[in-house]
Amino acid sequence: MARATSPHFPVSPQTNHTDKFAAQYQLEERRFLESARQARVLILLLLPLGAVLGMVNQYLSILEQLDNADYYYILDRVDTGVYLRLVAPALLGGIISAVAVTAAFSFVADAGSALWQLIVIGLLYGVLMPTLAGFLMPLNLFLLSVIGVSRVSGQGGIQSQIGDLIFSTPAHTYLALLFNIGPGMVSGLFMAGVAWVLLRVAGPLADPAKAPWLVLAGFGVGVVIMAGVMAGPFSITEFLFNWYANQ
Repeated sequence: MARATSPHFPVSPQTNHTDKFAAQYQLEERRFLESARQARVLILLLLPLGAVLGMVNQYLSILEQLDNADYYYILDRVDTGVYLRLVAPALLGGIISAVAVTAAFSFVADAGSALWQLIVIGLLYGVLMPTLAGFLMPLNLFLLSVIGVSRVSGQGGIQSQIGDLIFSTPAHTYLALLFNIGPGMVSGLFMAGVAWVLLRVAGPLADPAKAPWLVLAGFGVGVVIMAGVMAGPFSITEFLFNWYANQ
């Protein structure tokens, strides 16, 4: 009687290679999606901190300009109306810088919470934030003049104001970078330090369940910082002004 034999279907090298490629592709796709998720969380964590630090720098800049304009100036809080009219460039500069720098760095090096990564992001923020704030300030002043909220006498007609906007923007950008890069870099390092602490306390980027807490922590710290500068003990404002003026 003949012995039955089971059929044998050999796996071709090409099929084996295709399976390995598909598995590797899925692994890379999961890694990319996870990196993108962590980058979004990191951006949402740093966004309020970057915005608030830009606003604080503008607050201190106004105080310094008032002090330089009047030899007998007695340090006081900035008038809220004046501050709100001038803070938009710093606010936008802080937001754009925090988002752009974090996104670009995460794209190159993958999102991470290591201290050195946060420091690099902070230093890049410190360069970009004052530059953008200076670039946007002439546009802010132009819009205030056009809508009649604030106007400097002797500006001339609309054509003259447009000319001033075009030709003053490069000067404002250069001077903002030249004089504010020091405070900007310190602000960036401060942002990095706060973010590092929050990532250790509120939870790691790798844990999706911790993402909402990280975002809330970032916004909460931003609110506390802004409240401390604008409405907290005056000694805080005085200390920050003395530091800013000596940069």
